[in-house]
Amino acid sequence: MQAYLHFSSAHSNSQIMDFMAEASARANGQDFITLSHSEALGAAGYCQTAEAIALSDLRAEAALIGVDVNLLPQAPYLRKLMLCDMDSTIITGESLDDLSAMAGIGEAVAAITARAMAGELDFKQALAERLGMLKDEPVALLERLIQETQAFDGAAELVATMRAHDATCLLVSGGFTFLTSDIAQRFGFSDHFANELAIEDGKIAGYADEPIIDSSAKLRILNEFCDRLSITHNEVMSMGDGANDIPMLEAASLGIAWQAKPLVKERIALQLSHSNLCGPLFLQGVHEKDIVSA
Repeated sequence: MQAYLHFSSAHSNSQIMDFMAEASARANGQDFITLSHSEALGAAGYCQTAEAIALSDLRAEAALIGVDVNLLPQAPYLRKLMLCDMDSTIITGESLDDLSAMAGIGEAVAAITARAMAGELDFKQALAERLGMLKDEPVALLERLIQETQAFDGAAELVATMRAHDATCLLVSGGFTFLTSDIAQRFGFSDHFANELAIEDGKIAGYADEPIIDSSAKLRILNEFCDRLSITHNEVMSMGDGANDIPMLEAASLGIAWQAKPLVKERIALQLSHSNLCGPLFLQGVHEKDIVSA
């Protein structure tokens, strides 16, 4: 069976480029295509192969030098709809954990978050419990979080390049609109969907307004935009790291487990753990010369 062996890394040096070429040769790869050999954007390339690939072994070998390896069932192509989780996907932190740390209850909240993202707790129940712990904290913490939030390298290039190719780019988060609205504007997403944090008398009220954005809501948004754009799941890319992202990752033809939790990696074949956010562009066959600079 024909497949495409794909490599990407946040870094680019002779060791990485040599590894990609050598691993492709071992797989009897045909016509290796270098997509990127750039200090700024990283390294990437792919080849076609008919060999049976021991992917887990190759991934373990590649991880030693910071390279992601994936098998694509068909040649890379650009999608028309992109859905991205926000926390630990576009931004480097978990916003609710970071907000809680500012309030002095970070460890307790982070422990609940970790279990929820690993699929050990119901998302809605875990959200309600964590928000209850933040009740009566000052709303000024929200602005501080906005100012201190950092994104992964390549976030601006990812969205700008997809938008330049007329893709609709959605930020879909189990977090909160006070932050998704800022991140969406900062990086140029087409739209954003998240929970509304209730505020009363200048303080966090300790709950979020219904409806809650959970895994089923993320999948619903994906399907609604497919209908709106008159496209199928073959034209969709989605990306996330936690258990509540799994349904939308499974639905998309290019569902990417981004620096993901173990449960997500068990379910989702395409995985990026050593790339920057140009990695999803390279998985779609975008060449470094076609990436739109931030």
